[in-house]
Amino acid sequence: MSTPRPQNPPARRPEVTCEAAHGIARELWGVNGRVTELPSDRDRNFRVEAEGESLVLKVTDAALDEIELAAAALERLDGAGGSLAVGRSLRSLSGALAQTVSGGDGRSHRAWVVKWVEGTPLAEAGDRSPELFRALGEELGRARVALDGWDHPGLDRDLKWDLRRGAEVAWGREGFIQCPRERRVVREGLATAEVGLASCGARLRVGVIHGDANDHNILVRESSPAAWPCGLLDVGDIDRGWVLGEVSIAAAYLLQGEPDPLKVLTEFVAGYHQSDPIPEAELGLILELLRLRLCVSVSVSAEQRAEEPRNEYLSVSYKPALELLALIQRWDPEEVRRTLAVACGLEPADVRRDVGSLEERRRALLGPNLSVSYRDPLEIVRGEGRYLMDVGGRSYLDGVNNVPHVGHGHPDVVARAARQMGALNTNTRYLSDVRLGFVERLLGTLPAPLEVVYLVNSGSEANELARRMVHAHSRRGD
Repeated sequence: MSTPRPQNPPARRPEVTCEAAHGIARELWGVNGRVTELPSDRDRNFRVEAEGESLVLKVTDAALDEIELAAAALERLDGAGGSLAVGRSLRSLSGALAQTVSGGDGRSHRAWVVKWVEGTPLAEAGDRSPELFRALGEELGRARVALDGWDHPGLDRDLKWDLRRGAEVAWGREGFIQCPRERRVVREGLATAEVGLASCGARLRVGVIHGDANDHNILVRESSPAAWPCGLLDVGDIDRGWVLGEVSIAAAYLLQGEPDPLKVLTEFVAGYHQSDPIPEAELGLILELLRLRLCVSVSVSAEQRAEEPRNEYLSVSYKPALELLALIQRWDPEEVRRTLAVACGLEPADVRRDVGSLEERRRALLGPNLSVSYRDPLEIVRGEGRYLMDVGGRSYLDGVNNVPHVGHGHPDVVARAARQMGALNTNTRYLSDVRLGFVERLLGTLPAPLEVVYLVNSGSEANELARRMVHAHSRRGD
């Protein structure tokens, strides 16, 4: 796939060394200790270990109102009452929340400090039990509920991680994915998510969410095996968005690399439902929001890697996310919905669609020579890559139709077809260098005895023409 890549690459992270961070912490916050850099995708974060306390120094290009939002969110979450500790912000010696500092390249940034939270990132912990996922779901749900009723002027911002614009963000960045196979997986997932969310996405509840409870931002007290969730980090993506996004975003990371991801999803959602109840009508959309987050994560990661290829943190979930995305493409959304409903103690509603009226319209409007496949006809509304999607969002591997060799909706084919149709779309009664050039290229792929091309519009027409040619040549009947 050779579609041009999107423009406007992300800005560079601040150029701040551990030595410079040590000076910032000592001079502006009065903290003198050992400094080590922490992984980050867009800021520079440092742990400062002083006698009796540890802090996190954050050097960022975020606006001051974003830092104020994050500090207020930490204060709110600190009162959630659960076991997930958060690090409150600490003001500088001058009483300011943030201070302006300079990077090694002369650019200006803002620095601010939060308390260090003890624990092991779940991503670095050992085996994870079903009980851990259930407990984690319950604690995350409790933290999410603590954000109900809280407001801040910074919440209504244009955040690329807001799943309400997830399709727009991912489609705008999937061109950065260099591997055609990986790009195809993302495009298939995006198309499926769009179909699944088309009819009810606008009706999802909206509220304040943490928005980034991935396994690097979740801390556990015991690491071998992983147990006792104890901390929640990084409120940089806190936002007003789909409430269902909280559990779905977290699940998108918790399922990665697990031998039984559906079991993990079931336990996690069941635990979450205990503290932040999920309406039965929304349960079926968890899979689609999870899928959408994976597409956004992979696409944004590809964009960031193009700008900063040596930052390994940007690729930490890239491959596992792609593997999970390909796996869940084969899941039946209806079976997942019913499984989650039962796990949450809810009665699964019957959402089977009646296609009888559609069949009646078809019989009234189309000739009887056009057959319908399958005993239970499919209402197909989208095609992307290797898959067709029905109106309910279920994917079907397509080995039947005329495009399996390049896939449905291939961006190069779409772009070339649109360009040609925008210039000229007519039949062969006129001379055309473009048409003859295409035929010459086609003949170049065929053995020498084949030297004349008949242009048709379908396999059926090609078969009929071949039959007629054989009949004319042999002067015999069928």
